[in-house]
Amino acid sequence: MALPNYGKTQDEISQLNYIQNSDLFLRQKPYEILSEVPDGCEKSNFQLMTGHAETIHDIRGYEDQFDLDNHGFQVVRHTLETTEFDENTIKREYIPAIETLLKGTDPGTEVHVFDWRLRSSSLPTPQPGSVIDLNDPCLVLKPVQAVHVDQSPYGAMKQARHILGNKLGTLEDKRIRIINIWRPIRHAIETWPLAVCDGSTVPQEKLLGVDHVRKYYVGESLYPLQSPGYKWYYLNGQTRDEVILFKNFDSKTDVPAKCCPHTSFMKEMVSPSSQPRESIELRALVVTSS
Repeated sequence: MALPNYGKTQDEISQLNYIQNSDLFLRQKPYEILSEVPDGCEKSNFQLMTGHAETIHDIRGYEDQFDLDNHGFQVVRHTLETTEFDENTIKREYIPAIETLLKGTDPGTEVHVFDWRLRSSSLPTPQPGSVIDLNDPCLVLKPVQAVHVDQSPYGAMKQARHILGNKLGTLEDKRIRIINIWRPIRHAIETWPLAVCDGSTVPQEKLLGVDHVRKYYVGESLYPLQSPGYKWYYLNGQTRDEVILFKNFDSKTDVPAKCCPHTSFMKEMVSPSSQPRESIELRALVVTSS
């Protein structure tokens, strides 16, 4: 896609962190343990490397040119009414509001929010060897600085079976997607914005399945290898009332974008007085007729 030049965009040049390919993967699947690590076991068996410089295009002013089917992400306006983000308020106010937003895309849509996470760039970096309990939804984490997709097709269908149980077998004619709903919750984004990759530019063979091992659940995510041709975007100055929707999985086979790799990144020029990034993302299983 040729992007218009409005003279107001703030494209960024950044080096993002990608998984490093290894001969080890020929005999051992990549994994990362996201809970207490058993004695004698490494926390992960892969390394991240800083990739070559890439342009991350600012889509401010032409947000409506991107959609979930063709690019794997889109921007929607949605007034944020919630002011407190404790567990009870998120469940009582915010999740129902997001369910209503997603159900408005297609009559008869089913929405099952199954996970949510708060993040803040003001947190200190965790000490090596520290244990992060991802089973605690109230635990605020730092922004992720690795290019990834939260669920692989295998991981997505495993999650769907976990949520829908026997009902999944009755949905063969339905479309199943896992969609993330991402926004700032305090201030417009000034540091560590979210970069999203046009999923139609990511070859399937460049996506590595990685086991994500939690205490009570093993999922599978995707980590892209760096490759020429990726097209990266971000929404400069994203506000509380602007939501980025992006896909992790889509059962529909004839859409250009099956998923949307993403990561946070640090802008090149940041004022010392900039507010830290504080954000919330929800993950939802979305079932529609087409």
